[in-house]
Amino acid sequence: MRLNQSILISVLFAVLLAALWACGGGGGGSATTSGSSSGSSSGSSSGSSSGSSSGSSSGGLNGFSRVSGTVIVESFNTPVPSISLQFYTASGALAGTTQTDTSGAFTIVVPPDTTQVHVLKSSVNATVFYTSYLFQAKAFAMSIPTCRATLPTLTADTATDIAPIRLMYRSGPVPPPPSCP
Repeated sequence: MRLNQSILISVLFAVLLAALWACGGGGGGSATTSGSSSGSSSGSSSGSSSGSSSGSSSGGLNGFSRVSGTVIVESFNTPVPSISLQFYTASGALAGTTQTDTSGAFTIVVPPDTTQVHVLKSSVNATVFYTSYLFQAKAFAMSIPTCRATLPTLTADTATDIAPIRLMYRSGPVPPPPSCP
C-alpha cells in the first residue's frame, strides 16, 4: 500500500509540473513587473533601444500595452540593473511598477492610457549617480514624485519600445535643471 501511495504522489507531482510548464509557469525573467488589474506581467527584455517606436502588434495583451526599454549610464551607454520605475496614467494613478534586470532592461504591461514614467530615488545609489535622470533630452528630478517623464502615446494590444532612460555619474557634468513644474 505504501509503494502505491509513493507512485501516486510521484505521478501527481509530474502532472502538476507538466501543467505549470504548459501554462508558462516556472519560467520568467529577472525583471519583475506589476501592472494594474489584469495587466500584470513578469519577464525581461534584452538589448537597448535608441528611439521610441510603436506599432508592434502583440496578441494576448487583452487591451493593455507592453512598454520596454533600458536604463543606462549617460555618455557610457552601460546598463544599470535594479532600478525601480513607476508608470502613471493620464489621471495620475499608478499603473504599474517594474525593475531593470541585469542588462538594464525592463518590460511592463500597463493600461494604454499610461502617459508617464518616474525613476524611484530609493533604487538609485546617490553616492554614485545624481538623483535626476534624462529622458528624450529632458531632465527629471527623482526627489520630486510628480516630476515624471512623458511617454510616447501607447496603443492597446501593442508593444512600444521607449528611448533609454539615462542616469548620470556624480563624477561627470552636473545635470540640467528638471523639466517639470
